Amino acid sequence: MTGTENPASTKDTKVEKPNREEFDKLVKGLEEKIQANKDIVEDVKKKLDHINQSKEKGEKEVDPEEKKLKELKAVTQKVNETRKELFEQQKKNKAIRDQLRDQFDQTRKTFKDLDCPSLEHLEKKIRELEYHLTTNSLTLREEKQVLSDIKGLNSSKKMFSELENVRAAKERADAQGKEISQKLDVAKAEFEKAKAEEDAQFALVTSKREKKSNVRSEVPALLAKRNTAKEDINKLYDELKQARAEFQKKENAFRKYQNERYKELKEKRQAEFEQRKQEQKIRQLEKDEEKFENLHSNEFASIDQLISYLNKYLADNQDEKEEDSKASAAPTKLPEGATLIGKAARGFDDDIFGTKAKGKAAPAKKQAKKKTTTLVHDLHFLQEFQTLKVEAPLTLDAIPTAVERLNARKSELQKDKETQRANFLARKAEAEKSGTTAAGETETSAPSEAAAAPAEPATATA
Repeated sequence: MTGTENPASTKDTKVEKPNREEFDKLVKGLEEKIQANKDIVEDVKKKLDHINQSKEKGEKEVDPEEKKLKELKAVTQKVNETRKELFEQQKKNKAIRDQLRDQFDQTRKTFKDLDCPSLEHLEKKIRELEYHLTTNSLTLREEKQVLSDIKGLNSSKKMFSELENVRAAKERADAQGKEISQKLDVAKAEFEKAKAEEDAQFALVTSKREKKSNVRSEVPALLAKRNTAKEDINKLYDELKQARAEFQKKENAFRKYQNERYKELKEKRQAEFEQRKQEQKIRQLEKDEEKFENLHSNEFASIDQLISYLNKYLADNQDEKEEDSKASAAPTKLPEGATLIGKAARGFDDDIFGTKAKGKAAPAKKQAKKKTTTLVHDLHFLQEFQTLKVEAPLTLDAIPTAVERLNARKSELQKDKETQRANFLARKAEAEKSGTTAAGETETSAPSEAAAAPAEPATATA
């Protein structure tokens, strides 16, 4: 089917497979008739030879015409033997061609079952499996399965070599068959020429013999019978040749129809393969989109937890300060009617017993040391800070700085998430817009797609 023909033309003009059994039956019948006529010719030849031998015995001198007839018969016999050898060669060649044709058809059927129309297609599948094996993380079971598939496809290469050998042998047998046919045509022309000369000479000798003996009176009838048998043989050979030509024409038409159907099926399967490939790519992009939605979610949860954890320290410290200030400012409550005496009622430095030395100033009170709080974190929270690459605060004063760094880290992660998701959506839109792509383009783009997939975030327990 050419590129300008309608793809549906093979469906509209279905070609039936020629019936080989009927053809073989027809050929067998014609060959049996040919053999029957050959037997007639051989029988006539024997009778004529017997008459000739009788004549030779009765004559002492050899007639020049008889001698010439013998020479012509020898030539005819030699050409006839050559034709017999060629017919035997043709018969053997036909058996070889039939065997090679059946072997070739069986091998092609095997390729059809393997869904590998050519050696290039097989090697392409092997490259795809090897690429899949080297660029994907597979389980041991999956890796063994891929290696088994590659091994099976490599072993199938031998079948392509066998097919080419069978094809070459078939072409050699066909060429040999054509050569034998050409030799048969030449031998037939030589045989007919020699036989015509023999018949002419035989007619001349027969005319002389009829004058000498009435024994030869049956020779014309035998010649007529032989000629009739030869004519029948020629007609039967023509019928056989025509039947074979018609069967070959039908077989060629059926093979052409089969090739067109196979081409249509191949194109259909290729289109379906490309469509499934594109659908699989889109489904993979949809799965990757879910990963982008949850990108850095564990880090965000860890940051929120750590900020809440640090804010709790600040709140507890503030409550403690407020309680201390209230306790120092509140006056001492006394029972009703009670008064303070002693140091509680007067200043601590007042000399109420008159024993304190005068002229010396009381020592100044020491100022209370400023209270500092050191934070001790649980190992779990230290691991969270280390995962987020933020230094954990060791004092209360370092908490606000740590909170700022956590918020800054959260902003960085949010920006990274938005950037990756925007790039992914652009790739997804481009993939949906492009539609089906070629197999070679898919192979070259596979590494970039693998690199574009979002990295799995570090595990952080909230």
